[in-house]
This record gives sequence, structure tokens and C-alpha cells, in this order.
Amino acid sequence: AMEDSLDQVAEDARLRSAVLSDFYFGDQQGKPGLHELVEEALERAKGKEMYALHLGNHPKTGEEIILRAGRMFGKKISPYMECGDITVSVPDKTLCDELTNQRATELLSSSGPRQIGEIKNVPMFVKTTGTGAYFQWGAKDVYPPDTKKPVTRGLLKRMDPETVTIEDAELMLSLPRVVGKRSGTSDVIIADLGQFGGYLRCGEETRSLKVDETVFTITTDEADALFDIEKKPRFKKKK
Repeated sequence: AMEDSLDQVAEDARLRSAVLSDFYFGDQQGKPGLHELVEEALERAKGKEMYALHLGNHPKTGEEIILRAGRMFGKKISPYMECGDITVSVPDKTLCDELTNQRATELLSSSGPRQIGEIKNVPMFVKTTGTGAYFQWGAKDVYPPDTKKPVTRGLLKRMDPETVTIEDAELMLSLPRVVGKRSGTSDVIIADLGQFGGYLRCGEETRSLKVDETVFTITTDEADALFDIEKKPRFKKKK
């Protein structure tokens, strides 16, 4: 019927408004339009169910596994899965077409923090949340030396939360790293990882690193060379 209506519009453009009106508001024969159908659907829909993807049933418990969009934090959504009384965050980089029933079951099985070893007799965990994975050194009442709470560090892009080792955790705990002193000054150059990747800091100045893992290897001379390059303004001034 829609194709027939569009054919009529193609022959006579004056019919365009009438066709669009019937489609949106309903026609004279009493057939509902898009506006009425959407309004009725919104009245019936439950907010929690509107953005839910059903992934089948858990192979052991038989309970349904449901993927939900979650809450919005800034510009990020925190997707999570529900299965009975269990909820688990889904890593940001997970694609929906990869989240099969088997993969969902694996995530549910490893929903809690995973201990990968100890450093100085303090447990090291890997945790996965809606905003990504991170290392946590310490737990309730078991803190690293000279601290009053657990120490956390993010993972490098190449690190998989399911296969990381205690050596990976020790590497991340080595940050921030003192590279050396700026040539001709007493200012210390620090290499670290931030929200936007690896960077160098010296006093009030910073420089981005093209490769994140450079924070572990960059030398004083290489860092000096980067600071010698004038930093480009982030935004061009309007003429």
C-alpha cells in the first residue's frame, strides 16, 4: 500500500502532503497512523524493558540472561547483564554481536573480582566494570604499605582482563615513573598514563605520547626533545 501511495506521489507531487498526513496521523478509513501507534506503545512499555536484549537462558540455572543499557554517566552508558539475582557489568569494547549466550555465561561466571596474586603480602585483584577493567591492590582492611585504602591502576589496551598476570600489575604500579631532569633545569620529568593515554609532565607543561607503552621506556634525552617542540594549541583562533 505504501508503494502504491508513493507511486501516486511520483505522478502527482501535490498528493505528497496528503500521503504523509495519512501515514503519520491515520487515514479516513480508520487505519491508525504512526503517531497513534507510538503513543500506544509508550503507554504499554516499561522503561526498563525498552532497551533490553534477551540472550537466552543460563545453561545451568535456566534463568534468562538480559542485557540492559544501564545508566548514562556523562557521555558513556554503563551496560550490564542480569541473570536472576546476579548482575555484571559489560566491558565497553564488547560488541553486541559477540555477546553470545556462551560469552554472557562466561562473564556471569567471572563477575566478581579475580585475584591474580600478591605483592608484599597484599592481594592483587582484577575488576571489570561498565567503564573498563582495572587492577586493585588491596581489599577491605588489607591495604598496601603506607596507604589507608586499596590502590588502583588501569590496564593497557593490549591487556586482557581475563589473562593478565601479577607481572602486568607490577608494571602498572610502577607508574607514575620518574624519567629524569629537564636539560639545564632542576625540573623533574614524569611519565604516566591518563584518561587519554600516555603523557609526560614537567612542571606545568605536558606532552602526549603516541604509543602508551613508551611511558615505561622513554629516556631523558627523548623526553627533552619532545618538550623542545613547541606545543600546538588545541583550538585554532578564529580570524
